[in-house]
Amino acid sequence: MAARKACGGALMRPLTPKSPQWDIFCRVIDNFGDIGVSWRLARILAYDFGQPVRLWVDNVHALAQLEPAFFAQHRTADQTPTHAPIEVIPWTHPAPPILPAPFVIEAF
Repeated sequence: MAARKACGGALMRPLTPKSPQWDIFCRVIDNFGDIGVSWRLARILAYDFGQPVRLWVDNVHALAQLEPAFFAQHRTADQTPTHAPIEVIPWTHPAPPILPAPFVIEAF
């Protein structure tokens, strides 16, 4: 499947059968309630329903404090934790040029 062009001409990665089916966005505001709910939802979708999930977090360190074992075990070369079927992605501006999943949730 060929890559598609987004607005502005940036290449976007097409979805494949193994691509995430859910994008969950979480802006950490206070304490651990917001990231806790988002993390729990990602885990339920991934482990209870077998759905690949990308969890976009603006404060990855808050999630690392909540789930230190996950972060210690699952790191890529760029130190971003990933564990199929959950991929944790730092939510930065501008966002990387990827296609959204069929289901998108802005949790907080």
